[in-house]
Amino acid sequence: MENLAFEFGVSRHTIMRDVLELSVSYPVYTVSGRHDSGVFVQDDYYLGKQYLSTEQQALLESLLTKCNADEKKTMQSILKRFGKKK
Repeated sequence: MENLAFEFGVSRHTIMRDVLELSVSYPVYTVSGRHDSGVFVQDDYYLGKQYLSTEQQALLESLLTKCNADEKKTMQSILKRFGKKK
């Protein structure tokens, strides 16, 4: 938080408030610790990436059991690319 505050020329409180605000809409989280602390974005998140809704993902996962081997590979690649990490 201190590094971000310095980098942007604002107070630590401003950074904390902004991170909290961002975490409501984006997969942003903080980690406390001596060596690995910081503000992070979920590994598989990319701004503008379209994700499946929970209902869409559940439907595709339930259809996996009805797929043949080739269809299953295709379906799994769709889920991996557009599904939310569990």
